[in-house]
Amino acid sequence: ENMIPEECVSLCKRYGYRFAGLQYRSQCFCGDLDLAIKDKRPESECSYKCSGDFSKICGGHYRNTVYATGIIGKGRRGDTAYPYLGCYKDYDYKRRLKGDFRDFGDENTPEKCVSYCNKKGYKYAGLQYSSQCFCGDQEPLQRDKVDDKECTSRCSGDKSLYCGAGWRNTIYYLQTENATVENIGDQYLGCYNDFIEPRQLNGKFTNLGINATPQNCINFCFENDFLYAGLQESSQCYCGNDEPMLSDATNETECNSRCLGDKTKLCGGKFKNTIYKTNKPVSEIANESASCKMSITRSNGKPTCEGDVIFYEDFSNQTLSKRWSHIVQIAGEPDSEFVIFKKDSLHSFIKDGNLIIKPTILPDEVIKRGKIQLDGCTGKANTTECSQNARIYLVLPAVESARIHTRDTFSFRFGRIDIRAKLPKGDWLVPDLWLLSKDQVYGPYYSSGRIRVAMARGNENLLSKDGDLSCRALEIGVAMGVDENVRERTSIITNSECWSSEFHEYSVIWSHNNISFLVDGENAVTLIKPGQGRLSEVIGFSNDISALWSVGSDIAPFDSDFYITIGLSAGGVRNFPDNINNAGRLKPWKNSEVKRNLKFWEDRKFWESTWESPTLEVDYVKVTAI
Repeated sequence: ENMIPEECVSLCKRYGYRFAGLQYRSQCFCGDLDLAIKDKRPESECSYKCSGDFSKICGGHYRNTVYATGIIGKGRRGDTAYPYLGCYKDYDYKRRLKGDFRDFGDENTPEKCVSYCNKKGYKYAGLQYSSQCFCGDQEPLQRDKVDDKECTSRCSGDKSLYCGAGWRNTIYYLQTENATVENIGDQYLGCYNDFIEPRQLNGKFTNLGINATPQNCINFCFENDFLYAGLQESSQCYCGNDEPMLSDATNETECNSRCLGDKTKLCGGKFKNTIYKTNKPVSEIANESASCKMSITRSNGKPTCEGDVIFYEDFSNQTLSKRWSHIVQIAGEPDSEFVIFKKDSLHSFIKDGNLIIKPTILPDEVIKRGKIQLDGCTGKANTTECSQNARIYLVLPAVESARIHTRDTFSFRFGRIDIRAKLPKGDWLVPDLWLLSKDQVYGPYYSSGRIRVAMARGNENLLSKDGDLSCRALEIGVAMGVDENVRERTSIITNSECWSSEFHEYSVIWSHNNISFLVDGENAVTLIKPGQGRLSEVIGFSNDISALWSVGSDIAPFDSDFYITIGLSAGGVRNFPDNINNAGRLKPWKNSEVKRNLKFWEDRKFWESTWESPTLEVDYVKVTAI
């Protein structure tokens, strides 16, 4: 209702566009394409008065009043120290830059991607689809080069810059020197395949970081009394006493990662070791085997020993330990639960050695006419995640609760997690026992996956066309997807009584090629069967969407570091399908309707009375290296 030409021009200029167009009184469009003379219309067809000032004109019906913003050129490609080569095609079946990949979420810029690829030692950096960054040493093919106007996706981290488009890379040349294998006397043995279990060199491990060079890895292994040193993925250094097997030798081109400490040298590849002899006399090697058997589990990015308990929380203190942080925000995308997550002693506290998360219901007057302004909000600033005003049918969420996580203090990749908990009971209540991606390497929300340790809805009698969704149906599995195309790979374990009736131990065993789920140490359910192929294909995604995870392993996106989340929510659009029957009545809201919060609140007299034991209680959380 406040649109004027100056407002639209300012908006488009702020985001780096050349032109601003006003249409239909209040609409503002931005763009870079040159205006076509054939599209010019008589001024009389732009006759709609601006909603913010009736003395000014803001277009017409499918007619734009167009202004130049003052931006010169067709948008900026970014102020990097490296030359921009152009816009190039990419392919789902054969990535043009296949050295490394990172999705920077809402922080991607040319400078960020170029810096990332440069640190990894690659020659080229390519930005795609706003947030994606690809690195590689393959020179872009001229036949793949297209006009710059095909690379018009705005960078997620700076809307004034371009970051490729769908299957289009904006590519920069990093001008790095050619890298070679460092031949140190007769010590270099070759490039060898490595394996998650068992590791080819399983004696000792360190990440040399910016000091990674072949000589530094050799020195480290020599000083720790090992015969062989192997470098992998630019900075990792492995030591061992077992001579590499010739059957594991592979082509030298497979070891193509540049050393972080000297980018003219090569330090292995992904599961590829550049192996050297340390020249340590065999007589000096201790006969005793190492007490630590290297695990596939990584804890906060560091190696672990098999069987080590790398995280344990039994809530024995009076207050939450500093390893936990609270989510403070009004629930929004992607699940849009009807909840405000708070950090206070009413909604999360410790009692008798258990973590208690307790939901409460806001007064009617607050829901209908109130205002929320969250102090210490952890959501996106200046959005509805941090503040809302109730108006007409857009009421405030009816429920306040809590959600905590370990993202800032603890994450792990592969391992076993055990959570002993008593789930809540009450209509539309949902326990949140999740593992979430720490760095969102494949993108935000479900693009990077969610592992559901355990979930049973709180409804006593809830049925869908596919079966029981009540408190007697435990749901375990994973969810992944892009935007609205989210798919789940889950199993249902039914019980004669509600899972909320007593404590149970819920476990996930997560390895490099599968994920298994257990309840009270029994009823193991595996995610995929041997030989089924990539998880994204098993779940049923198209080739175009599966390409997002093609740079990862077969269980991508579940091959990065994940952290623990514990919480309790109510309603929402993800956990309760439309047209389900709750004790003889249809679910009161439709997931696609704007008024879903209102419909949920108006049904309060039916669901509030069922909240007899609505708390989530957690006895302990344990993570073990496997």
